[in-house]
Amino acid sequence: MQVGIYVPVYEVFPGIEPTLPVFTSLLGKLSLTDVLFWCARLNHVLTTHAEITQLDQFCAAHGRPADTVTVFFRGQLLELVRWAALFCDDHPGDGTTFEDPQARRSFAQACLIASDVWGRRIYGDSLSLEDGVEAARRRALGPFRKSAEGSLTSSELAQDLGRGWRLFREHMPRLDPDFESLFQSATGVSTEDYFICWSALLTNYAMPNSETTILRIDTSSPRTACPDLLVRFLASVS
Repeated sequence: MQVGIYVPVYEVFPGIEPTLPVFTSLLGKLSLTDVLFWCARLNHVLTTHAEITQLDQFCAAHGRPADTVTVFFRGQLLELVRWAALFCDDHPGDGTTFEDPQARRSFAQACLIASDVWGRRIYGDSLSLEDGVEAARRRALGPFRKSAEGSLTSSELAQDLGRGWRLFREHMPRLDPDFESLFQSATGVSTEDYFICWSALLTNYAMPNSETTILRIDTSSPRTACPDLLVRFLASVS
């Protein structure tokens, strides 16, 4: 099994510790919408920071080439999004706040701390050997699965959509005849409409090897055959 290593914040930003008070303080300095946007554009972050030197030194100290160390990964970014929703607000000038180098610096620090926050939430004390190796193995199965989910490259989108269709349109209704009505009550759309909307989004906005596209509901929905359906769907998945 390949073992990954993520970069501690104090290796790149000396003096910054990965504690919750520091983490939430950093988030309070950032504008919510810009944080969400830049979580999707991380390949542009850190490239202009002087701290990239410390990053190279960290990699060398651990005998790892820089291109084999994971600075950003899915679980970390989702963790950052969750906490940003709690501790960030939209600031004046939202959309341009990351033009300030200090905002980008705070964002990079928050990203690296999010790795530790994610790791503590996923693993906790599940790897403890206090009650024996066998108990630790059983206890670690869930965290290892969640870790793989959060750190591996996502699978092919069309395949995921097909698996979801089989699961929620074929298997779940056989287990629970009320599943369709429960799903529609919770989401506001039927399972069929749910997958129709996902298919449309993947086809138009998540094409492989294309530039990331920002979806604006106020301009996209009116161009569809069922604008109200797309609004309800996006409200549900958001």
